[in-house]
Amino acid sequence: MQGMSQASDGLYQIAVASVVIFGASAQETPAQVTKVLAVTILPFSLVGPFTGPFIDRFSRRSILVGACGLRVLITLSLLPAIAGPEWILLLLAVANVSVNRFFHSGKSAVLPTLVEPGRYLSANALSSTIGLVTTVLGGVIGGPLADWLTPEAALIPAAVLIAGAGAIAATIPLPPGERRGLAGILSEIRDNLRDVADGLRVLLSRPTAVYG
Repeated sequence: MQGMSQASDGLYQIAVASVVIFGASAQETPAQVTKVLAVTILPFSLVGPFTGPFIDRFSRRSILVGACGLRVLITLSLLPAIAGPEWILLLLAVANVSVNRFFHSGKSAVLPTLVEPGRYLSANALSSTIGLVTTVLGGVIGGPLADWLTPEAALIPAAVLIAGAGAIAATIPLPPGERRGLAGILSEIRDNLRDVADGLRVLLSRPTAVYG
């Protein structure tokens, strides 16, 4: 599941970079590189604080499947966006990475329920290694596809891999007592925002943490 998802990361990130940096209308300046780095890195910092409280309120399986479903739609939306204004392409890339943050948090949260306690450390290390290798592999494959064919050629297999990851996630058994579905999502999102606000207030009350 993780390998398929992160291989898709390498594919669609290469596709976006090939348009923004190396496309016919790209200026090939450091600013263009900065744009790609910003859309692939910043969402992890901006969305990250929300993921923990969010996934603790819902079924981890629902989070994984829902994130994959959204990412398939966003990735397919990149196909027509490639020929459109650059800001739309970058906005969709930000959305893809942001939703992916929930997938990664959900994967980390569900991993302890899938392996024996004595094997968790090994499973966690293996999961991180597989993720790194498959992301690089996706980029290695996506580069020639985008270069020799079109950027769209890298996006289509990316969407297929994400769908496959979602299908695997749907088979994860729910642990006893875990909530099913997304009931009461509006009230839960409100509580999630409240928790994040409380965390920010605590952070701002500690100068050392703020300077960091």
